[in-house]
Parts: sequence; C-alpha cells; structure tokens
Amino acid sequence: MDAQSDAAIKLKRIGIVGAGNMGSTMGFAFSELGLDVSVWDGKSANIDRFMTQVSQCEGLKGKSTGFYDKAEFAASLGERSNRKVFIISITHSDPADQVLSKLRPELNEGHIIMDGGNEHYRDTERRQKECRNIGMVHNGIEVGMLSALCEAWGFLNTGMGLDCHQIGQVFQQWNNEGELNGTFLVKIAADVCKARKGNAIMATNAKLDSCVGRELQRNYGVLKDIVSRGLAYDHYMPNLSATLEYMKCSGGTMLPTRFMEAQMDYFGAHSYDKPGVLGEDPGPVA
Repeated sequence: MDAQSDAAIKLKRIGIVGAGNMGSTMGFAFSELGLDVSVWDGKSANIDRFMTQVSQCEGLKGKSTGFYDKAEFAASLGERSNRKVFIISITHSDPADQVLSKLRPELNEGHIIMDGGNEHYRDTERRQKECRNIGMVHNGIEVGMLSALCEAWGFLNTGMGLDCHQIGQVFQQWNNEGELNGTFLVKIAADVCKARKGNAIMATNAKLDSCVGRELQRNYGVLKDIVSRGLAYDHYMPNLSATLEYMKCSGGTMLPTRFMEAQMDYFGAHSYDKPGVLGEDPGPVA
C-alpha cells in the first residue's frame, strides 16, 4: 500500500484497552467527535461502570460499546486484515505487559498500538521487539504540558508569592477564557490548588550530602554569573545552563514538580505520596 492511499484511510472505530478514568474519558472524547469506540478491560466492574456512564451521556455522536471478552473486542474493530488502532490506557510496567500478552494473539501486521500509560521509553522499545513488526507509539504531549504548568505554578508561587488558592483562581481564569480555554489539564490544575487538608506536611529533599552541598554552595554563584552573562550576550551555553538548572532543582526542597504529582494523581490515580503516611511515605533518601 503506497503512502498516499495509506494516509487516506479513515477509521470508523477505535479500540481502547482500559476503562479507568483516563480510558473512559478518551472514549467519550472520541465519541463526541463521531468515532465509534470499543472498550475492553480485564476488570468487569470497570466495563460496567463505563457502560453506565455511556447510558447517562448526551450528545455522543459515536457508539460506545464495552467488552468483557478480548476476542470480541478485537473483532468489533473489523476484519483481522483491516487496519486497527488500539490505545492502551492502563497502569504502566507489569500490568501493561500482561495486557499486551493477552492481546497479542488478536493482532496482525498493520495494526497500531498507542502506549498511553506514561511508560518509560525503554519498555516501549522492548515491546516493539517482542511484537516484531507491530509498532507502538508513545505520546509525550501530556507530560510536556504538565511540565509547563509546573513551571507556571512554581513562578506564581515562589516568584510572585501567590498562595494555592490565588493560583487556583489564575488557572480557573485561564481555563475560562483565552488561548487555554477549555483545557483539561488547566482545569484540574485549578482543582488541585483548591484541594488541601489541614495540618499539611511539606515534602523534604534529603539528596544533598554535606560535602557535596558545600561545593555546590561555593560554586553556585560563579556558575549563575557565568550563565547570566552568556545569556545576556546570546552565547550558546546549553550544557552550563542545564547544569545550573540541575543544581537548582537537586538542592531544592519546594520543587514545582510536586504540583505535577498532584495533577497526575487527580486524573490517573498515580498515587501521590505523602510523607508520614504509612504505605505512602517513600522514606529517607540516602
């Protein structure tokens, strides 16, 4: 099949593996665009919940169907020789390997798997080899947007001195109007800022050894001055600039990435760790 005809293929139905929060949300989004959606999950309770949500939704242009059997799920996407697209939206690591192993007998050359589980790229490459000619696409857009929101949150919090409630109002305004209007990650960013329990304990960073810390403090000012001067004159200093940012982050105790943890736990149950809580406290860092 040549490139032109291949690009002209229009999918009428898409398959989603995983009926959790993220998988269900994607299914509704595709249905709103007019695509028919097939959803399969190893846990029947997730399929039951998904179909209940479908029955309560209005305005879906496409048909959404939940499947308890993987063979029926794969067959719903068309003949075995047809182009099929599967989106995996389940917990990364071992669960993803187990699901892919179960799904592999239903796959054929030309089928496409999109790994949507925030997986490490090495694991995706390993699965590519295991599936031989079957490629897996990892979408990194989400984490990039989360990182941008982290930096915005850090600037508003540390740079401008706004508290979480005030930052939440800013995110809410961004989500209501302007270029970021209706952006899901901005919406939950506002929600995260509003969620707070009493007597909160701030996470600490114990990575800095005393000897290393002294050297970092001794050289930090010099490196910062060099990078600042270089940037002022538009010199190319990617390595020194990255080193400066690494030093700032590695010695920081109030990193903006903690906001990303809260967002990811909000929409994907990534288990946001809280210090001092049995089973969640990661413990001291050597």
